[in-house]
Amino acid sequence: RCSSEMGKLVIERESVGKEIKSMDSRSLSKKAKKQNTPICAYVTFQKEKGYLKALDLFSNSWSSWWNTTDSLKLKNHRIVALPAPEPSTILWENLKFTSCYRRTRQFFGSLVGLGFVLLSIFMALLARDYQDRAQSEAGNTPCPAGFSELSQDEQRERVLNNPDITYCYCADLSYADQYDDRSACRDYLIDSALADGFTLLAGIMVAVFNEIFEQVVKLVGAWERHTSLDSLETSSFHRLFWLKFINTGLVVLILNSNFVASFLGLSIDTTDEFSTEWYQTAGVTLMTNMLVNIIGPHTIPMLKFLRKRWSLKHVLDTLGTRSCPVVTQEMLNDLYLGSEFLISVRYAQMLSTLWVCFIYMSGIPVLAMIGAVSFITTYWFDKYMILNFYRTPPRYTAKLGREATRLIYWAICVHLALSIWMLGNESIFTSSRDSSARYAEDLESYNPLSVDDKLSQRHVLPLAVLFFLLVSY
Repeated sequence: RCSSEMGKLVIERESVGKEIKSMDSRSLSKKAKKQNTPICAYVTFQKEKGYLKALDLFSNSWSSWWNTTDSLKLKNHRIVALPAPEPSTILWENLKFTSCYRRTRQFFGSLVGLGFVLLSIFMALLARDYQDRAQSEAGNTPCPAGFSELSQDEQRERVLNNPDITYCYCADLSYADQYDDRSACRDYLIDSALADGFTLLAGIMVAVFNEIFEQVVKLVGAWERHTSLDSLETSSFHRLFWLKFINTGLVVLILNSNFVASFLGLSIDTTDEFSTEWYQTAGVTLMTNMLVNIIGPHTIPMLKFLRKRWSLKHVLDTLGTRSCPVVTQEMLNDLYLGSEFLISVRYAQMLSTLWVCFIYMSGIPVLAMIGAVSFITTYWFDKYMILNFYRTPPRYTAKLGREATRLIYWAICVHLALSIWMLGNESIFTSSRDSSARYAEDLESYNPLSVDDKLSQRHVLPLAVLFFLLVSY
């Protein structure tokens, strides 16, 4: 009986072996019939002159497409020559994907980023709505004439008789005094604390969303199948920069839009000017965002570094004992291996800080100091972490640096445009119109459109001239 069972197993094994051989032969015949399609070719040159000549003849410009002769084609197909990335940055596993495939993925990746931006704007609008409600509950009625000249007891008596002017009395008291005088300032203390809390919450939300953007962009960048690390980092930099800039600096302008507030049905006090109310609400939120931005981007890398140092110290203390968590050389190597230094994240962080501080510092000069502190902090933090924690980065080309440098020019243009808008508010900044009015009349004679009152002010005129010269250049 045992021999019969064994015979059945041998027969079954032989049939399975034959089936495997048949499948292998069919697979080999398919591979032999299939022709490999070349994707690209890496060419080297003996002289720099030949390299530059090839880039000129086989460039991807429109003029090169029209002027390419048949002698410069390969089997009637046009050749495109691009500077090759460093071999250490080439992602060889992604070379098989076509450019159309990658662009499609980049498009859907951009939609994901846009969705997170809209979510961030909506959350910021909700926080602004609650902030405005808390401030309105605290009181915004103008103080009566001569109220500041009254004694503290007289002010308190008038506040008890007229609660609408509570803030006129309580705003000059400390939090401790407001708490002690609960009969007069209790509601004001709660409402003002809620308003300050929502302002701080908005700044924390910006930092949290910026960190979420970094993780999402990292995942989307890997999903887009870039052919080199240079291309991956450049794409991630552009997407992450705009996400962070919109979330950190542009949302405060969107919050000031009557259209957005009415579309979402929020009762937000908006205005088309940079008024004192804007500086008290959106301006304070913007400064809070930038203050949190000094430490926020470095929090997670520092926690990773401290965790790595603690793990290493624990291993060295328990080395050679049974409680030691490291049992192989590979585990020990991983323990000494630091995190990657993502240059796209750092470029995006620095450029978004530069843009936000630079374009708003005409109306909020303290942002220049906040930006300087942020740059100094980032410099010393990265210097320490590169020497003690981060891995040696790949040999990137200068492409990402040039892309980031180009954005500084546009930051200057936006700075001048927003400075004209801010400083042109006559309720805060005023100047003589003698010479500038004549300039406006002369300009209007050449332009059928009327000249805005902002451009006719003397202190705004130099900024306007510099802005038009820079844009025309």
